[in-house]
Amino acid sequence: MHELIRLRFVFVTGKGGVGKSTVAAALAAFAASQGKRVLLVSAQGNRAPGFLFNTEVGSQPTVVARGLSAIIIDPEEALREYAEDAMGSRLLASAILGPQIARGFLRGIPGLLPWALLGKAWYATTDAKEGPGLIGAPYDLVVFDGFATGDGTDLLRVPKIVVEIAPPGRLRRDAESCYELLMDPRRSAVVPVSVPRALAASEVVELCQEVKQELGYPLGPIVLNQHRPALLTDLEREQLLQAGPPAEAAQRVFFERAGLEAAEERAREQLRTLNQPILALPACFPAPRGYDELRNFALRAEFC
Repeated sequence: MHELIRLRFVFVTGKGGVGKSTVAAALAAFAASQGKRVLLVSAQGNRAPGFLFNTEVGSQPTVVARGLSAIIIDPEEALREYAEDAMGSRLLASAILGPQIARGFLRGIPGLLPWALLGKAWYATTDAKEGPGLIGAPYDLVVFDGFATGDGTDLLRVPKIVVEIAPPGRLRRDAESCYELLMDPRRSAVVPVSVPRALAASEVVELCQEVKQELGYPLGPIVLNQHRPALLTDLEREQLLQAGPPAEAAQRVFFERAGLEAAEERAREQLRTLNQPILALPACFPAPRGYDELRNFALRAEFC
């Protein structure tokens, strides 16, 4: 975790259901506990920040703990903000973006709405005079609670697409600066999250290959959530294997747990083929909530 909080922008992604929102929130809480000024970013429709920090989070940075704010970005609202700032006129921007037909047209421009989402998160790392004017910017670290795997990599493609299709001017300059940030291993990393299950591990393997080979972005450590070093102790193994017929139920439990342990180890082996550091977070039930629990959860991370 200490290496990640030295960066400016961390994009957390992974298969749905692996706990990436919890991991993103835990990383943000840990960074804030180390004196960083942190912004946790989520897209519209993701209610995890409010749930995890027991507070309502809106479209402007909401302080959820000392040094830590959270925001939920609506891409269309961000696009209107961008247009207002670029045009210097709310009235003109509303006239262009207000009618339904214009909004439909803008949605058809490749990458424009996703750029508004990612671009607003990027602005939070800068002290640019132009931009959405986010409260508290620039932040030391922006943690983006990204979409699930496929949608996440699609979003990460956006800055390069905008650079390639936008005419010279403000939009291209901003996309170029965002792309430079995402490509810089000293400032940015994509952090994949998995659990010790074959399907999740396979998806992370594909994700990492795509990020490295196609996108060219720096990868952070793979976060292995719900990690259990051993389901059975050596003593439990010995006792269950030596148990007689009255312990048939216990033996069934043993073989079930041993099978699960073997399956989890195969998933870990899949992840090790990537030759990336693996940062393990323990299985935790119920899942952590609130600043203190999330920070303490992050403190339990260890390489495996």
